[in-house]
Amino acid sequence: MYRFIFKILVLGLLISACEDIPRDNVLDPKNPESFSKPVVLIEAFVNNTHPAAKEYSFWAIQGLVDLKETYADQIAIAEYHRDLKLVDSTYNDPYSDDSADQIFTNLHQKYVGENAEIPRSIPDVFINGYINRISGAADANSVYILASGIVENLLSNKNYYRIEPIIENKGSGNIKIDARVAKLGNKSAEGLKVRVVFIKDYAEQNVNRVVMETTLAAQVPTIGKGGYEEIELGNFSFEDLPTSIIIVLLSSDERTVLQCVKQDI
Repeated sequence: MYRFIFKILVLGLLISACEDIPRDNVLDPKNPESFSKPVVLIEAFVNNTHPAAKEYSFWAIQGLVDLKETYADQIAIAEYHRDLKLVDSTYNDPYSDDSADQIFTNLHQKYVGENAEIPRSIPDVFINGYINRISGAADANSVYILASGIVENLLSNKNYYRIEPIIENKGSGNIKIDARVAKLGNKSAEGLKVRVVFIKDYAEQNVNRVVMETTLAAQVPTIGKGGYEEIELGNFSFEDLPTSIIIVLLSSDERTVLQCVKQDI
């Protein structure tokens, strides 16, 4: 059962490649003082069919649209359109399908947790994973105000990961995706995971960052300090290519986003 409620909880997340740069450059992985700028991932679980949820979802998405205008490439937004299953009926979202919906539901539940005070809600917005949550929407401005406070806090932190997408468009709707993940700073990293989110811009109001699908999280090998690993993320086929992808670096429990990068296809 979903409840339409409004509550906030509150945490911190780039990119670049480096060759022939000075060792005192903060982007050089071999510099023990190196760091990157975070790119904050905002994930919204919404429904465009249920009468009340549709209105609240519209406000939530509009608040995030306004947020994107403020923070531009400092944030990445993913809208998971979910079917809403109530006791007496199901409200199928036109931008969701059965196979993707189950994956979206599992991800939503992972963020919410098993014994959460607030169960899965529509809309539900998570910023860099489960810790920063905005459930419900009084209006677009309230979502913007709450989210911008969290984003400002996250952007003020140094980040110690860098992600470089490697995308090969093979034609006929086929793409190959790999990624280089670098560990900056003076510590190694182990137990990391990574997943890919495929985004479609339908060129209609408030359906510009719709998640087509997301991969299951893949294990990242241990990365030594100042080192990097190249991860093969897979070959993918689409009848209609996504507009962009987001590569997401996660904690071992897949509940905290450590860094992300968005790349147009």
